Parts: sequence; C-alpha cells; structure tokens
Amino acid sequence: GSQAIRLHPSLQNQMKYTRLKVLGDAYNPPVWPYAYFPIILAIANFFLSAVTVYFWVVKTYRQTVDTWMLNIEYTISTFFMLHYLVNMVKNEFSLGYVVNIDSGIDLWTIVPVLMQGSVINTWLSWSYIRVYCLYRYFKRLMAIGYNPFEMTDVTEQIISSGLKFLTMTIILSGTMFIFEVLGPIKGFEDQSISTGMGDISFFSMFYFMLTTISTVGYGDLSPVTMLGRCLTFICVLNGVVFFSVESGRVLELQRREDSGEGRYKPRRKHSRHVVICGGAVENSVVNILSSILEELTNPSVCGGEEFVPDVVLLGSRELSPALRTLIREHGTYKKAVYTLRGTAFEDADTERCRLKDAKMLFILPNMNTERSDKEDRYGILLASTVLKVHVNIPLRLVLLRPENRRLASYFNIPRTDCYALNEFKANMLAQSVRCPGDVDPQLIAINPWIKEFNSGACHQ
Repeated sequence: GSQAIRLHPSLQNQMKYTRLKVLGDAYNPPVWPYAYFPIILAIANFFLSAVTVYFWVVKTYRQTVDTWMLNIEYTISTFFMLHYLVNMVKNEFSLGYVVNIDSGIDLWTIVPVLMQGSVINTWLSWSYIRVYCLYRYFKRLMAIGYNPFEMTDVTEQIISSGLKFLTMTIILSGTMFIFEVLGPIKGFEDQSISTGMGDISFFSMFYFMLTTISTVGYGDLSPVTMLGRCLTFICVLNGVVFFSVESGRVLELQRREDSGEGRYKPRRKHSRHVVICGGAVENSVVNILSSILEELTNPSVCGGEEFVPDVVLLGSRELSPALRTLIREHGTYKKAVYTLRGTAFEDADTERCRLKDAKMLFILPNMNTERSDKEDRYGILLASTVLKVHVNIPLRLVLLRPENRRLASYFNIPRTDCYALNEFKANMLAQSVRCPGDVDPQLIAINPWIKEFNSGACHQ
C-alpha cells in the first residue's frame, strides 16, 4: 500500500523556523522586517472585503455581471485564496482552522465568484457576508497594536459597535433580499392571503432592517414569505439584545476611563511614555507632580512637540480635585497625561500601564509626610517588586532620607538609581555656589521654589 510522505527532520525544522519568522503564531509575533506582514494583510482584507460587498450591491441593481467587474472579482478572490493558504500554513493545516468562521466565509464567497459567468450564470451570490470581515479585521488590527488615528478605548468601542451593527444589518438585509427575490420555497409557503411586499431593492431591505432592528417599525414594508417573517422575528430580538449589550459596553468603558480603571494607549504609533507612582501620586501632591509634569512635557526640554513623552500617573487612590483640574485645564497635560487607578504591586495594573515598554519609572515620595522612614520603605518595596518582574526597566527612586539608600541596596536596587532628597538640596547648594544658575532640572521638578532660586542665581 501507499505510505505517507515524511520530510526529513532538518527540513521540517527549517520550514517551521521560516513559518514562525515570517508569519509568527499565537505566542510569537513575526520578526523584523516581517512584523508588518500581518498588518498589511489585515488592511488589504478590510478594504477588499468592502469592495466585494460594494460590487454585490451594484449587481443587485444591474441584475447582471459586467466583464470588468468579474475580472476585478477574480483578482480579489485570488488574493483571498492566497490569504487563506497563508493562514492554513500559519495554523499548520489544523482542522480547527478549516471549520472556523473565516474559512466558511471564504468558501461561501470565493467559490461562487470563481464559478460565476461559467458554471453558474447568475448575478446572485453570498458575497455580501464578507461585510463581517470589516468588523473582524478591524478588531484584529486593534489587537496587534495598529492604531494610526490614536483612538482611545471608548472611540475604538464605538467604531467596533458601529461595524458590528453594519455587519448585522447588511447580512440580514442581503439574506432578506435573496429570500424575497427567490420567492416562496416549497414547504415554507404561507397559507394566508397577503398583499405582497411591493417593489424591493437592497437599500429598501436595508431600510427595512434598520427600522426593524432599531424596533422603530414604521410598517410601510413587510415580508410576505414564511422565511422572511421568521427572519423579521429574529431581527427584532437581535436588535433589542444588540443595543442593550453594546450601549452597556460603551458606558462601562467610559466609566472605567473616567475612574482610572482603563488602560494606557499611546497617542502615536511610536510614542514613548514614562510611569510615575509612589506616595506623591497616592496622595496627589500637586506641587511635586505639577513641577515634574512641566519638565517632562515641555517641548523645549524634549527637543520638540513630537518628542514629548506620554506620562502615566499610577496610584491606588483617586486623584484630588485640584490635580484633576490641573490636568484637565492644562493643554499639554490633557493630551499627554494619563491617570490610572492601580498599583505597581499588581501584574494586571502594570500591564494596563504598559510598564514593560516604559522608558522610565519614577517612584516619588510624599514630601508632606511626617513619617519619612515609612514613606521610604514603601518606595523601596515598590521598586524591588517592579525590578523582580521587569529587570531592565530604567528606574529612578527618590527617597526622603539619605540613610535609607543602604536599605535600598539590600533589596538589590542599584545605588545609581536611588536619590535622596536631602542630598539633592545639599548638592544643589554646592553646585549653585560653584556655578551660579547651573541647577539640575530634576531638582526643579522636586521643589518648585528652586526654579525661582535658579532664575535669581543666573542674575547674580
């Protein structure tokens, strides 16, 4: 009997390495320069699926297939087939991918188009179901971090809900259109006398579905077939459930963002960000935070507006009204500062603020406290916890007492990453005596009065 063809182990390993390098898998993204490969495929699928749906709508009015349109559909279907093969290779030809919804959509849209004009001589097809790919690939682009328009979570959810609603409406409209065009099917006839639905088109069905799903129901159109009426009943139930669930999701995301329970999303694709936590954030010490925010978001200090980093304030308590007002009313702060409720002790919170990708972590103490040792121990414990998980993260730990730097060294915190506030003041005084006006900007961020002192020292 015949035997299965088996590749040499070295060739199998080489093929697996190439597949992971170019396509990646569920756990490992593609390597450079193939990292943009999934993004390009997703964008191409999004727009080509939109073109496919548009062509289907055009054919419902012309009720014929033009040669130029058919040639374009052949080209688009060829791309869809190649993308299907790429996904098959990426999933190692698993049976789970063959029977999933993506494969089903490809099967029901590619095969009829390739047979159209030769084996099947009709303009009717199921190509409109590719509208689902608009929603699917939008979610995929967001999942892999492609956000060129700097959308927030709320904006992303609104667009996602809109695409989901459009998908549901077009699929149901197209299905209703086919049911009414084909007429009654044997075994599904309605025995009652009906006046007919009248002249219909795709957009009349779209209008009918909009009024039905939104539960408005003007009543100027109504299906006459048994299948159409059953579908209308399902549409009404779907509309009630859809609007309840989607509006709840948008409101929940808005509530989470307002309360600081959301997640940080970069303003730009290559945005840098720093994270600030510690007693200064926990207690909303306005004078410290306003000073360091002014330095971090100053375009002249950063080298230009495009180099201003995002600043994430991570604290377990709600910010004070004074600090919230400062961030909301300051133009630069409103764009660059994100406030999150959480603590660096929790992995979920560090994931929300993308701590592993941060360019710097500042742990600032509460300078207004009377218990300096306790405040320093809290900052040391916070820094030690972060370094256990994120070993290579740049860290700046500010302590209130110089003696506690020794304690920080016991927790494997590099001495070069620890700064004592009292040493700052002494070094500042010595430096200003040696060179009047030369004061470290980090000192200005700690004490606002240093800026005025610096300005006076410059003028002798």
